[in-house]
Amino acid sequence: MVYDHISIGGGVIGINTTINLLKKFLKSKLRKKIKLCVVDKHLSNIPGGIAYGKKTSTHGYFNNPLRLSHLELQKYFKNVKNFKKLKDYLNIYGSNYDIKKFNKNLNILKSKNKKKINELYLPRVAFSFLQENSLLKILNKIEKQKKKIQLDFYEGEVKSFKKNKIKNLKIFPLKKFSKFKLIINKTNRVHISFQTKNKTAKTLSCKNMTIGLGVTPPKKLVKNEIYNKNYIWDFYAEGGTSYLIKKINDKLKSKKSVKLCFIGSKAGFLESLQEIYSLRKNNKNLKIFCFSKKFETLQPAKISFKKKIKLKFLKKNNKSILSAEKLFIEIEKELGLESKNNNTKYLIWTKILSSNILDYFLKKLPEEELIVYQKKYFHKIRDLTRFTFPDTIKVKDNMIKKKMIKIIREKVNKIKLSKEFINLYGEKKKYTFDIVVNVTGPCNLVETSRFLSIYKSILKLNIGDENVIADKNFSLIGTNNLFAPGTITRGFNDQRKTIIKAIINNSNKSSLQIYKRILGKN
Repeated sequence: MVYDHISIGGGVIGINTTINLLKKFLKSKLRKKIKLCVVDKHLSNIPGGIAYGKKTSTHGYFNNPLRLSHLELQKYFKNVKNFKKLKDYLNIYGSNYDIKKFNKNLNILKSKNKKKINELYLPRVAFSFLQENSLLKILNKIEKQKKKIQLDFYEGEVKSFKKNKIKNLKIFPLKKFSKFKLIINKTNRVHISFQTKNKTAKTLSCKNMTIGLGVTPPKKLVKNEIYNKNYIWDFYAEGGTSYLIKKINDKLKSKKSVKLCFIGSKAGFLESLQEIYSLRKNNKNLKIFCFSKKFETLQPAKISFKKKIKLKFLKKNNKSILSAEKLFIEIEKELGLESKNNNTKYLIWTKILSSNILDYFLKKLPEEELIVYQKKYFHKIRDLTRFTFPDTIKVKDNMIKKKMIKIIREKVNKIKLSKEFINLYGEKKKYTFDIVVNVTGPCNLVETSRFLSIYKSILKLNIGDENVIADKNFSLIGTNNLFAPGTITRGFNDQRKTIIKAIINNSNKSSLQIYKRILGKN
């Protein structure tokens, strides 16, 4: 069987693209049966993926408040009924912190105070609720159109893919693809699950494909092949905070003193601190370390209602912004980098985002300057404007003040595993720990392709330095049927919107192009 479209990954990109296609096909007069497919390494990732799924992201919060969120997410959770569903879920699977916070948040929502509601922070798992709701609605509609529309789900890790003589894409698994049937369960809360159909496939073929693999894993620092379950290489993919807390508790049962180490000091490190702090308060035998040369963490996304901001340099009448470098300089001046007031910086940055002024100047840049921006200055701007859920920064500052975290200002050059311990080799000496979490951030595609072979397939077709290059519809240059609207593509989020907004907008564009291709409307 040749599918009209396959989504590799059942997270935000894969499910949003599939939902968009289904909506369009339901409104069309179809002359042939449309066959769609979703493939994921673990079907439990559907519909939120690793970053927003129920299995891996219960304890993590969005970096920004509700007012900067995806519009559909805002609308969905401003409804008290939907908010209560999320609260009920956190009462079972969340922490004591989550339960207390959401009791307060529910009262704010009921108060109808718009300013306070807009400043609410949601856990990332909230997006899974929204996407599940959208998927259920469309599944109920296509149930009546089985003769015209087919939607299949396969579990299995994609090893590689290639084009055949007809220019269709052939997809190969690491082991095998197992077919599952999606089940709609009507219990206390309507939700989806999967039931095996006892059918397997050695390969899958399609006319169009979307890659939604999410963020690449961190660098592989391990220099030997001995397995140690207490080394967490890919924090989010391996289960996030829930998985780490279980590891710590298991180790504390068997050892009097447990040494936990983070390599890196940003998102993954901060996310887990709320839960680790609760553990550490009750057990002084847990020793916490963090390897970081500069120990730069994210800034708190906290706003002051008392201040009103007017942009001084990023104005439409500023005729001097003709290059990527000049745009970066004006953003630096606007943020007032000499100021140490992060609240003011965040207020200025949200003003820049809400006014769409960055997008205005990017559209005016010559093509060669836009490429310079994407390759060099986008990352500089990102480093200046990385803000996050303020409660995690409070906990981090509190733990450092109480000397609960020891900072080692060295770079980790390599890791050697033994069955019992994990040895880290810094710039000065060797260190030994019981549990190590690698949160150094994603590595580039070339490096990732050395240990994840699917990226070799991508790079054989298209490579632009550290990212792939796509057209305005996120079809990879050099292909017309392979789409990558996510973080692996250069320029996927030039305007520095929230990640959810960017990948939803991008997948909306690519799914329209895929729809036209399938119906031959190009």
